[in-house]
Amino acid sequence: MPEKRAADGAGDRADSKRPRVGGVPKVAADVVERAKRLLQAANKLKNDPKLQALKAGAQGVAGPARAEALPAQPVFAVVGPPARPQAAPVQAAASDGAQRFFDPHIGLSGLKKALVKKRKALWFVEEGKFQKDAELGRLKVKYGEETARKISQGRVRGLKGVDPEDIKRFLDVVNRREVEEEKGEEEAAEDEVMDEEQEEAVEEDVPDVEWWDRLILANGSYEEDLGDDAVSLRENKVTLYVEHPVPLDPPAELPPPAPQPLKLTQREMRKLRTQRRQQREREKQELVRQGLLEPPKPKIKISNMMRVLSEQAAADPTKIEKEVRKQMEERAQAHEDRNLARKLTPSEKNKKKLKKMFDDNGVDVQVCVFKVLDLSNPRNRFKVEVNAVQNRLTGCCVIGDAFALVIVEGCRKSIRRYRKLMLERVQWDKAEDAEVLGEADLEVQESEARGTGCFLLFDGFIKERNFEQFKVEQFKSGLAAKKYLNEMKVGHYWDIALSVKGGELVNPDVAV
Repeated sequence: MPEKRAADGAGDRADSKRPRVGGVPKVAADVVERAKRLLQAANKLKNDPKLQALKAGAQGVAGPARAEALPAQPVFAVVGPPARPQAAPVQAAASDGAQRFFDPHIGLSGLKKALVKKRKALWFVEEGKFQKDAELGRLKVKYGEETARKISQGRVRGLKGVDPEDIKRFLDVVNRREVEEEKGEEEAAEDEVMDEEQEEAVEEDVPDVEWWDRLILANGSYEEDLGDDAVSLRENKVTLYVEHPVPLDPPAELPPPAPQPLKLTQREMRKLRTQRRQQREREKQELVRQGLLEPPKPKIKISNMMRVLSEQAAADPTKIEKEVRKQMEERAQAHEDRNLARKLTPSEKNKKKLKKMFDDNGVDVQVCVFKVLDLSNPRNRFKVEVNAVQNRLTGCCVIGDAFALVIVEGCRKSIRRYRKLMLERVQWDKAEDAEVLGEADLEVQESEARGTGCFLLFDGFIKERNFEQFKVEQFKSGLAAKKYLNEMKVGHYWDIALSVKGGELVNPDVAV
């Protein structure tokens, strides 16, 4: 076995030393060449007219049997090693020096990439650009490049031999864009006027009869046509069409929110703080270099006193130590003064606290209406009044013979705190302490406490406040309470409270 392996190795080495043609051994190349010659000879015999005539005569004499006797001419197909594609365009175009470095194994991929034209970025042509270029080209052909440049720059005074119509046509093309912009501004002004008219239309009073009902009412009045007995309408005016009015913007729309700053990490915040401090230091050094600012004094301490002031400290150490301590006290005092200057004053602290507690933006006013079945407890009455005043709420607490109505107006945060007080914190069904009342009165109140409670009747937004401050008003009858609320233009709140009877709520989820 070792001898055989050695012989095989020697044979391989001998094959590797044989001459090669185009990467193929010479013996294999000779075989391929002979096969090609045989294939050419066979094809030539196949196409020979004499041979075809002999075949035709033999088939006519002997018939099919004769045809079988003559075998078909063999067609040789020799498959040699696949030839790699040659880059003919590259060989034809490249020089002799470049031909040596061309690798046919790579092909034309690199050349194709180099010859591909790069795409340009997307760009838009301004309106009127080509018209302007065309007019400018006509002027150059007609009057010359110098005259055309002067006309394009607007220097038309003193030009001789130039037709005014050509100048006018060129300026019309240039100024057409400006005219369109002016038209856009005029249209925007007209839209603003229309918006103002719509706002004025919103602020108009509510009519006695709406315009969409005036056509179908027989007598033109709600009281006469929509009575309790019969309804008189013009049914022939009713159609299948639905009219959609123009949508109007709300009168108390909130302003768009301000752009929120990008939230930075702690590392980014420290980096920005360092950069700002370095920038301030560079500006300070520049002012000192220009002589506009006095250079800062060296910070001398007890620890570095001997190193900084070596000769002076050695001559009179007591005096130098006294001066160093004085400078240290001055620096400490300056630090305290800077902190005190940054500290907020009592009035600024109060403003900051109020701004945090009340988000009154002056645009939207939120209103809440509560119905309290029993407000005879002085503690609960005190909580209702004092919390409304402390939260800067306006409104009233109307106490009638059957129930009490609490109306509050204010900002969102104040209303949220007051709603939580009325619906969650105050225990309306709890009687007064036995120390204040007798045992008999305590039993009576505990029996009546089952019908107590507080309900939220309405929660929404209004355009403006109806009250200037919060008041507590007590009336003996419901008519007097309704009259007072009508004077304040909120009489409909009392009607809503009357429609809720026996603890049956519009929204039971808000009850406590």
